[in-house]
Amino acid sequence: MVTAAPLRCHLLWASGDRWDLEQSVFSLVGQQGVSLTVTVHAPPEKTGPARECLERLSPLAPSIRLVLAPVTAPLDSDVAAIALWNAGTVATPDHFSRCWAALEDGAGIEAVVAPVRRVTVRRMPDGPPFVVRKRWRWTSRFPSLAEVSADPAFIGRCLVRSVVAASPLPVDIEAQRQWAEQIWGRTRPRRIDGPPTVDLLDLRDRDAPTSWRDTAADLRYQLPRRFERIAPLTFQRARRIFHRLRGDVVLRGSARPG
Repeated sequence: MVTAAPLRCHLLWASGDRWDLEQSVFSLVGQQGVSLTVTVHAPPEKTGPARECLERLSPLAPSIRLVLAPVTAPLDSDVAAIALWNAGTVATPDHFSRCWAALEDGAGIEAVVAPVRRVTVRRMPDGPPFVVRKRWRWTSRFPSLAEVSADPAFIGRCLVRSVVAASPLPVDIEAQRQWAEQIWGRTRPRRIDGPPTVDLLDLRDRDAPTSWRDTAADLRYQLPRRFERIAPLTFQRARRIFHRLRGDVVLRGSARPG
């Protein structure tokens, strides 16, 4: 079922190569369960490649509307909620549907923040980049702006009701930070539940510190998978024992005296 609420993603291609744009648009045309319009904002020198990308990928999802606009175009206030992506952001097919569901279910919630992974890529001179590593990030239930803005591309995590996002299109990273400050000043964004739905390019400096919470979240995800790769049979046996013990504890805890 597709939600009747119109959503819009403003996709900025002010920096990055054409592969960043390709990956983001491909991710957006794969969104499911939402009425979504994607507005790609490109400077004049990138208008031609952007138009070619949209024309080639639009047949993949007839229900997703793709529009090309200059970087000076305003934010659309005639939709229920908006997202702002920088080229290179990628999301799971259920990202927007889960974000909108969280906005609808949360009383007084005007903005939601998705759990993310930081993605390290290696650029190739004559081809698409390939992923070197993905790292899970920790996200609190009501994340602060300082927490989420540790990633320069953090704005791609957010879905915001248009009533609290009436401002000019923030083109560069500093303008996006100021735009987010207005959002956090007007409402209290909430994290959506579940695993990460967004992959953000890791644009931090090489020597940027990683918080212990992010390290712990990544280890909780990576260690079981490393164990599975090293010893698959032992991993399967350990998992079966774990679920049996867990099921026994749940049954014992739910038992009531007759």
